[in-house]
Amino acid sequence: MPLSFWKRHDSDLESALPTAGAEQHGISHQSSDNKKKNTLWLDGLRGYAAFFVFLGHFGSLYWCELAMVYATQVPQGTTVPSWFPYGENTPNGERIAGPSDQKNSHFIQMPILRLLYDGDAMVAFFFIISGYSLSIRPCTLIHQGRTTELLPALSSAMLRRPIRLLLPVVVSTLLIALLFSVGAFSPAMDIQNGSREEFHKYFHGDHKGKDFLVQPTLVAQIEHWFLSLNDFFEFFTQKRYPNSSYDGHLWTIPVEFRCSVLLYLTQMATALLDVRVRLAILGVLTIGAFTWGDAFEMALFWAGMSLCEIDMTYRTRPGDKKRTDRNRVLIRGFGMTFALLCGLYLASYPRHFPEYTPLFSGLAAIGIPGASSFGQWRFWQGVGAIVCAIVVSGSLTVKKFLSNRVARYLGRISFSLYLVHGAITRGFSQALSVALWRLIGKDTPMQYNTVVFLTFIPTVMLLFAASHGFCTLVDEPIVRFAKWLESKLKSFSRPQVEWEKLPSDDHEDEMVGVARHDSCYGLLETGNMQTHVRD
Repeated sequence: MPLSFWKRHDSDLESALPTAGAEQHGISHQSSDNKKKNTLWLDGLRGYAAFFVFLGHFGSLYWCELAMVYATQVPQGTTVPSWFPYGENTPNGERIAGPSDQKNSHFIQMPILRLLYDGDAMVAFFFIISGYSLSIRPCTLIHQGRTTELLPALSSAMLRRPIRLLLPVVVSTLLIALLFSVGAFSPAMDIQNGSREEFHKYFHGDHKGKDFLVQPTLVAQIEHWFLSLNDFFEFFTQKRYPNSSYDGHLWTIPVEFRCSVLLYLTQMATALLDVRVRLAILGVLTIGAFTWGDAFEMALFWAGMSLCEIDMTYRTRPGDKKRTDRNRVLIRGFGMTFALLCGLYLASYPRHFPEYTPLFSGLAAIGIPGASSFGQWRFWQGVGAIVCAIVVSGSLTVKKFLSNRVARYLGRISFSLYLVHGAITRGFSQALSVALWRLIGKDTPMQYNTVVFLTFIPTVMLLFAASHGFCTLVDEPIVRFAKWLESKLKSFSRPQVEWEKLPSDDHEDEMVGVARHDSCYGLLETGNMQTHVRD
């Protein structure tokens, strides 16, 4: 999931969120510190989401039930995935739900609570966060009428975006390949690469099959890793979700990049439009992507941009504050709380068997027009994430919680945590659990769950140590490298040459000549031509 999701460095465009409509109404802008405080919640939300993704992938090793919501009862004979714990294998190789009692009655499976480990839902949050954060700087410039600075901002962001998103992935997957070659994954590989029956002698979770691509020599391993990047970097082909052979959790990264490019194009295309027109276009794009476009990821990016626009345009301005009576405050508080709970409930929509639980069967009966079976459950999770983001962006209380020191730290290491957690759970956690089960035993629920707990503690410690190390030694230096590379590339630019406007019989506004250098990084300025009318 991601991330996209993802990083506090998601965008060099990220800057302070100004007071809504301040420029339009002559209100002075907030200080730099206040602006940064207004967007800290994005980092905090991203940080918690990344940690919940880890919890989901860790838990899926040990408990298949986590994939289902409370009170799910799949009818006997229904075709089910290979991981389904209450199933039977048929002679033709299929797996069907059996007659055994399906014990999906754990409290942690309840809606909202299950978000603590639902990585699918966190992906929706990653994408809307990215859409919002990538829109802050462009929307700020548009609202302030500084459109000549918009192209430089977008050019800078677009130039650095692939470096900041993709180069850390190259490093993390290379490290995994090197760990493969030195045998660091050998204990876990014997279990994971074996049969489903062998895997389930120990683990009650999801068996992903042959998940360790170990080659006979170091050279062969590096060659295999290098060739695997070709599949991962397919951004604009018919392969919708390119993936890494070395870490399947990283499918969100190329999706983030592809959506970022489309979002930048949207910002440029709508820059000179009135804010109401821009919001209408974004609404149409979001609905279209959720339905017949069947592209939930892009819908969430556009929804994030829409929310950023709304925050800047329609949120209460300091100059408009009025004395509000206590009853109105209470009503607003109850309303926002109810909306947040509704959003969290929708985000809890399960990927598997929603039609077989009374908690979501009503929503499952509503077919989203144009969306595939994959897009059906992504739609409800996406709508839930949008509702939650709307509430959070308007709630000082929730923003304060998402801006505390713990949240800020999680936000700082969120991208690194997302990149390293897969190797840690697949390698270290599996190997440690097997060793402890052989020592303690696994025949009773108490023994099984005790080992899971004893595995979880050192896994979390290693996770944070590795995430912090990767953040400080790889991720943040790459951010600085991207800035350095941009400055070096710009140093090769040609001198400025002004546009000339020459008379033309057929096209009075035809522009001839070479663009002024600084205009190559901003909307083109011409003589008396007005480049922007303030929203």
